[in-house]
Amino acid sequence: MAIRSSSLSGKVNALPEEIPTDEFPPIQPGTGRIDVTVTDRFGAPMKDVTVALSGLVARSLQTNSTGAAMFADLPDARYDVVASRKGLPNSLPRVLDVSGLAVPVDIVLKPSAPTMSMSISCGIAPPRTLEEFAAHSDAVVHLKIERQRTFRRSQLDSDAEKIVTVSKARWIESFKAGSTIASGADILQAGGRIDDGAQIQIYDARPHAQLNVGDEYVLFLRRQHDGSRAVGIYFEDSGAFRIRNGRVEPLAEHYLASKWKGRSTVKFFEALRTSLKASTTR
Repeated sequence: MAIRSSSLSGKVNALPEEIPTDEFPPIQPGTGRIDVTVTDRFGAPMKDVTVALSGLVARSLQTNSTGAAMFADLPDARYDVVASRKGLPNSLPRVLDVSGLAVPVDIVLKPSAPTMSMSISCGIAPPRTLEEFAAHSDAVVHLKIERQRTFRRSQLDSDAEKIVTVSKARWIESFKAGSTIASGADILQAGGRIDDGAQIQIYDARPHAQLNVGDEYVLFLRRQHDGSRAVGIYFEDSGAFRIRNGRVEPLAEHYLASKWKGRSTVKFFEALRTSLKASTTR
């Protein structure tokens, strides 16, 4: 669910200095493998489906007559696997941890019902520093998404907003002292996908990018105002940073995101702790 804000209190900080790109060692081939099998809703293998792999390395393959595609010689890391074919909705990203062994992945592609789209806007630009984000968030948390569910929420006003996705997460580290958000709070986002067995119903809420089950994120969270235990992501995608393979992958593309994209997660966590200390000791 969107978090809307009409103003930011406090003095706007000066822009941070340019942040140099971190140096990472060259990527070496590994012994890991991902074996993908793609079928239709009736269980028949699907040929010529594009299967995209992204993570420490990025590759793309077409499935053969048995619906199979194999990614070999993968270094140990976390990867996404997404299957796509013209006329069908892409599969949800399958987040996989590869560690020297073969990982089997079964993907079912189904037709989609008409897609519903909506746009969400805060009306103002997002904060431009980590300190500002932290100061206006109720919690700043490093967590891993473990479960997810999309459903219709009848008490919301418009038809588009009746579709919400709730993510359950395991909290790894809380950066903001004195947070009143419980570690078991549901993370609520507008939109999502509902699989009714025969087809996929997609409700696309821009600028939300749905969180992936199995991935880790740093999220700037705000309490909802409906009395529930659910929380939202501050400034939608702007308050979400994926943590993967030692690098930061922001979900947004604003000034702050561009500064941290591809940088070391160690340095990101250090900057967060510094920013949180500054924002809570004023």
